[in-house]
Amino acid sequence: DARRHGVEVRGVDVRASSWDHGLEHTPEGLGPGTGPDMHGFHYRRQQGALRLGFRQVTGFNEGAGDRIAVARAQRPFESVDDLARRADLTAAELQCLARAGALEGLAGHRHQAHWEAAAVKRALPLWQRADARADMPAGVADAPGDDPEALGLFEDRRLGNGSHMARGQSYPTPRLGRGTDGASPGETPLPAAAEVIEAATEVDADAHAAPMPSASPAPEMDADEAAVRLDAPTRGQDMLADYAALGLTLGAHPMALLRERAEFRNGKRAADLARLNHGRFVRVAGLVTGRQRPSTASGVLFLTLEDETGNINVVVWTSILERFRGPILGGRLLLVKGVLEREGSVIHVVAGHVSDHSVRIGELRARSRDFH
Repeated sequence: DARRHGVEVRGVDVRASSWDHGLEHTPEGLGPGTGPDMHGFHYRRQQGALRLGFRQVTGFNEGAGDRIAVARAQRPFESVDDLARRADLTAAELQCLARAGALEGLAGHRHQAHWEAAAVKRALPLWQRADARADMPAGVADAPGDDPEALGLFEDRRLGNGSHMARGQSYPTPRLGRGTDGASPGETPLPAAAEVIEAATEVDADAHAAPMPSASPAPEMDADEAAVRLDAPTRGQDMLADYAALGLTLGAHPMALLRERAEFRNGKRAADLARLNHGRFVRVAGLVTGRQRPSTASGVLFLTLEDETGNINVVVWTSILERFRGPILGGRLLLVKGVLEREGSVIHVVAGHVSDHSVRIGELRARSRDFH
């Protein structure tokens, strides 16, 4: 909604974000005269941009966000490893940032960010180092020229289970695929964080074509690890990951990816309704972002659907609610057939038929304000 009103919104980024959302300077050249951005939004010159804060990231904590801000104030981060060491981030905190796309400026796309975050080695506390030495065979702990990594003084985060692995040990090659089915021996499938949406959308084949800029190898990465370059996620995968980690997306809206499917192809977008006549039959579809049933409305329910161009207000009479109760109260992506009504600038659709198409968005969970 902010973007539709000319406000530029920037994603969570460890190079710029704080715990709270904040305003940032907008470059002089950005404005209506320069044309829309890649999603069709125009921004107003010199009004500033909204930077999303770490509070938007699911599972992240304020203490970690504050440590990032303090470390960044001293000097910019050079790599994911540098970020992890100076901000004292755990493996879980790094993975939260990777899922949210907040490491893009240091590592590139999400798949690469997950890989580089998993490769960070975290120094063990001194008391654990002493325990590690105490458990070694006689004479080994006191051997001259001991390598701290070979002695197990660093916790290896590649597998996320705290295991210690000796230098030079080979690691499985990551495989991009659908879950764990069909994995060949020696292959480790990436976490299925953004695969469901591909089954529900037909994404442009060139989503993988533009290679992401290579991030500088982290100082404590082995040469083989630093050389691994993973394919970029598709637009659909990025979108699903955004909703899972942030509850919103600054990329393509789900309806933009689904619009060419047969059931949605002839539907009207929110932006189209203002040009239609009162009393016209319409088909509209969108994510459910609100359900309201005011006590003064005699049982009438109001739905708010969001598509790639805006919000659509839907009026559901009691008889229609009883007939389509399941989809109306439980659906996340609805297709509504009804009649357009308008009074001045107020436009809504009176529902006559409601169907649930949530299967098209897989596990995507958009935030809906229901009956508050």
